[in-house]
Amino acid sequence: MDLQQVSQALSNPTRLNLIRIIQENPCSAAEAHRRYVEIYEDKKRESIYRELENLIEASLLIKDYNNEEKEIQYRLSHRMLRVNLETLDIKPIEEEEI
Repeated sequence: MDLQQVSQALSNPTRLNLIRIIQENPCSAAEAHRRYVEIYEDKKRESIYRELENLIEASLLIKDYNNEEKEIQYRLSHRMLRVNLETLDIKPIEEEEI
């Protein structure tokens, strides 16, 4: 993971709100858009899709196919991250490390 890319991704309020939505429950882009508009504000669907792709590029989200729902869904790549300020490394924290 690249600290600068992750920092940029997290500096955007829309992307932060999308992370909040997806951490509750993995969902499709259409569902993420619907929930975003319902909770926060009206945004064009294309804007939400673009922000989801930015979160994937920063390795904060994973996009995969859900066979049961028959759709592509977004989910968090990791629940927690650790930043080493000495080396500027960013790494996922596994649940058992807490």
